Amino acid sequence: MDETKTSIENSGEKRRSQWTMMQTLKLIGFIIVSLGLAALLSLAEKPPGERTGTMVFFAVFGVFIFIMVRFEKTASLYTRFFISYFRFTGGLLAMTLPLVGFSWLSRKMLASFPLWLQILCLTLWGILLGGALILIATKKRRNSVLGPLQRFSMALPAVYSFQILMLACLFFSTVSFIMVQHGLLTLTDVSGKGVTPGSISDFFLWHFLDAVPLVKVNETLNFKVPLTYETFSVGLILLVFKAVVIIPVIGAFTWYGTREDSEKSKTPDAGVALLEN
Repeated sequence: MDETKTSIENSGEKRRSQWTMMQTLKLIGFIIVSLGLAALLSLAEKPPGERTGTMVFFAVFGVFIFIMVRFEKTASLYTRFFISYFRFTGGLLAMTLPLVGFSWLSRKMLASFPLWLQILCLTLWGILLGGALILIATKKRRNSVLGPLQRFSMALPAVYSFQILMLACLFFSTVSFIMVQHGLLTLTDVSGKGVTPGSISDFFLWHFLDAVPLVKVNETLNFKVPLTYETFSVGLILLVFKAVVIIPVIGAFTWYGTREDSEKSKTPDAGVALLEN
C-alpha cells in the first residue's frame, strides 16, 4: 500500500515537473511581452548609437529568466553557486579586515607613536599573531580550524593561510624597521632607494617564497631579493620568521592534500571490511 502511494506521488511530481509545449510557449510569450515593454521604454530614451548594449542586456536577461524558470536543475545549481559566492565573499571580507586594521596601525605607529607605545602595541600584536599561528601549527589543530572553514567555503582555508602570512610579514617588517631606525639592525637596499617598511616586508615575503619546496618561485618570476644583510641580528630575526611563520603557513597551504590523504588512510579497504564482517 505504501509503495503504491509512493509511486503515485512520484508520478504526480514527474507530471508536474514536465513542461508541455504550450506551457513553454506561454512562458516565452510572457518574457517577450514583459521585457519587451521595458526594453522599448529604455530604448526610447537613448540615441540610436547607444541602443545596442541595451538590446543585448534585455536579450541575455530574457534567456536567463527562461532557463531559470524552465529548468529546475539549472536554477538549483545557480542558487548553490550564488550562496557559495556570498559565503566566500563574506569570509574573505571578514579575514581581510584585520589585515587592513593592522596595516593602518603599522603606519600610524611608525609615524607618530613613541617608543614605549610602539613596544606595547607590538607586544599585543605579537600575542595575537602567535595565537593565530598556533591554530595552524600542528596537523590536528589545522584540521580543527581549517575544516570548518572549508565546509563554509572551499577556498577559505587558503585565504586564512594567506592572510596570516601577510600579517606576519607586516609584523616582522614593522619590528625590523623600528630596530633599523634605532641602529639595532643593518639592512642594505639592493636598488639603493633606502630601507622602507615595504621593502622589509618584501624581504620576508621573498624568503617565504624561497622556502617553498620544488617550485622555485623567486627564480621563475625573477623576483630579486630586495634587501641584503651581513649581521647576526638580522639572521636571527629571519630564523625566527622561518621557524614560527613559514613552517606552519606552508603546512596550512598544503592542508588540502594532507587532509585527503589522512581521510583515505582512515577508510578501510574493501577486502579488510569483508574480513571484518
